Amino acid sequence: MRSLLFPTSSALRLLVALGGETFLFAVARRDGPTDATFTRAEPGEGQALVEVLGEGGTIDTRNGSGTD
Repeated sequence: MRSLLFPTSSALRLLVALGGETFLFAVARRDGPTDATFTRAEPGEGQALVEVLGEGGTIDTRNGSGTD
């Protein structure tokens, strides 16, 4: 398992690679709505849709980035 932590003023993001899968966790660091934006290192590789666990949705990352 490999993990990286990316704190910002509005969100705390944790990237975990485990068993051939990559997971991105984002948590708001303040009250109220918060957006977290991420950029894929290799936008042309792999899945274009990112599954949002627990929410039943997806994020389109064909342009190399996504916001939730």
